[in-house]
Amino acid sequence: QLRGLQIELALERRKLVPGAVVVGTCTTKCPLEEQLRRQAENRLHPLERLANSSHLPTSKAKALPCVDPAKAVKEYSRPAADKAQPCPSQLRPSSVLLETSLYLAQVAAAHTAVDDQLRPDKLATCYAFLSDRFRALRQDILIQALRDDDVIACLETAVRVHLCSAYVLRHAERNVFDPVLCRQQLKECLLTLRDWYGQRREDLGQEVDATAISPRKARPAAAAATQTADKTHQTLAEATEAKEGHKHEALFQAVLLVQFNDTSNVLQHALKLPLSLRQQTPMRLALKAMQARRQGNYVRFFNIMGQAKPILALGLYQHVDEMRRAALTTLHTACASPNCQYPLETIQTQLGLDSAEEAAQLVRSMSIQVEGSGALLRKGVIADNSTWQASTNWKLLESKLVDTSAVFGLNNATVVEHDSASLMRALSANMHQWVRESNDSTFKLPSENDFSPLKDLPNASQLVSGFFKQHTTLPLTKRVLTLFQALLSTSAEVSIRTAVLRYLQTAFTACMQAPQAQTEDQLVTLTYSLIYAFGNFGHTPNAPCRALHKPCFDLLALVHARRQLA
Repeated sequence: QLRGLQIELALERRKLVPGAVVVGTCTTKCPLEEQLRRQAENRLHPLERLANSSHLPTSKAKALPCVDPAKAVKEYSRPAADKAQPCPSQLRPSSVLLETSLYLAQVAAAHTAVDDQLRPDKLATCYAFLSDRFRALRQDILIQALRDDDVIACLETAVRVHLCSAYVLRHAERNVFDPVLCRQQLKECLLTLRDWYGQRREDLGQEVDATAISPRKARPAAAAATQTADKTHQTLAEATEAKEGHKHEALFQAVLLVQFNDTSNVLQHALKLPLSLRQQTPMRLALKAMQARRQGNYVRFFNIMGQAKPILALGLYQHVDEMRRAALTTLHTACASPNCQYPLETIQTQLGLDSAEEAAQLVRSMSIQVEGSGALLRKGVIADNSTWQASTNWKLLESKLVDTSAVFGLNNATVVEHDSASLMRALSANMHQWVRESNDSTFKLPSENDFSPLKDLPNASQLVSGFFKQHTTLPLTKRVLTLFQALLSTSAEVSIRTAVLRYLQTAFTACMQAPQAQTEDQLVTLTYSLIYAFGNFGHTPNAPCRALHKPCFDLLALVHARRQLA
């Protein structure tokens, strides 16, 4: 089966036009050819294996796990000069990419928090899988040059997963989690989203805001923008949010701003956003937080972080350690005296720490003495290069992350999974529905969406063949034959085509045994179906298409003779 699919891919690749944009036709998270190839090469991730499956013996007497079609996800393939151009059947359209991203988000959510507790050990087992599959997802987007709402939602989901992984796995070993690579992928997703948001606003007729500020005046302008934003502006922005771009644009523009604020063009771009967008809650909080960071106002910074949504709070977390060190430096400079003892509980509250013991650890890491329940802020040199990090940040951040549905945007999302049982039920129900409708004058061609999942299901041929064996007395009508024609046109598996074509041969044999019992419409329909099969699939190896030319001519002769008699 794998060899047959590879032959068909080679034939499909010959039809590609060099330089043309390829439109994906794959209807599952992973193309069937890749599923079988990685299964044969024993390169399936544990999350892609069929649970309690029988193993496939090989020529070397090794046992290989079976692939689960509902869980397999296309892996990233590094582009190279000697690699062939991907075929349409190897690329996923935007709707499938959205389904894939939601599935990956579900996997991340299941491994991030268990019983209201973050589980970095569980997330570490699947982070490499998630990172690689999201890279493959972005690769499919770039190859097809996709820019629609589904693709924007895919990249937003990728940003959510990378941000959450960066925090949960911040203490993991480098062989498990690479923070540099994670940050690079996060930046690529955010910059792509920024460009596509801008293109979307242009398509909606929005222009760059007239109040845009030059980079030289960026800092005072940011302060002025945050001071003039009041509740009236906020209400107006929320009322016009649906008309002025994507519903999550303000949130992810804010994440880009707080994550890469040190890059001048990021701040410049943020200050050129439409005024209504800058006045939405996420952007207002982000601008205020960055202003508080520049001013060293740690109390305001941590208050803003407590108000922020989980995704924006995750973006702000990278500045937390810096602000805590800056806070103690400020306190030491302002309050240093021989008798000053600053309460640890106050430090804990102001800096968002979970306990007074963690506040004591932070103070000691900066060479400040602790006596009883207070820090001794005395004159002297302190260590402002401390690398101490809090082991937990429950009050500040982690309490927001246990609701993984909100973190990963899964509150209103549903993932459709194609499994064998549901496909069999759908196939049977659709066939019987069309067969029961006897009025062929109102016949409607079946949609490809009803059958396209079959071509990526490894055991689809068994399903179709089993259906034919259970329903051997289907009436020979235009409805049934066109249904088979739809299966032929959407299925890439040789065994499915063979099963359908053999059924057509059986129908032809029954027709020739009692031709007088068949109407002219039935004869013509069967003839067209056989001609379609012969013309389109005559090159298919091991298929009975080559033996169909004589039945076609026999049927044409029978129809011609009946019309002559009439």
